[in-house]
Amino acid sequence: SENARNVADGIPGASDLPVLGRLFKSEEFTSGETELVILVTPRLATPIDRRRVTLPTDGFVAPNDVEFYLLGKGAKLDFDRYQLNDIREEDTNNN
Repeated sequence: SENARNVADGIPGASDLPVLGRLFKSEEFTSGETELVILVTPRLATPIDRRRVTLPTDGFVAPNDVEFYLLGKGAKLDFDRYQLNDIREEDTNNN
């Protein structure tokens, strides 16, 4: 990005005189540039087996309408279903 600034300072009244006014005022001009540099290092990743990927929501069970609206319950974790997924993964790795 670029920025430029022009500043004029002077003594009021004296800097407005036709010939001597230059002695009582100063002008300054500044400019600057800044750049953004982003360095990227590419790395190759080893692919994973999609069957082994587990999500945080894998064992969750959504409530039915009665549980949600009347009892105010939300989703719950079904440990049996979650453990079955782990056992199935172990079976696929052993075969």
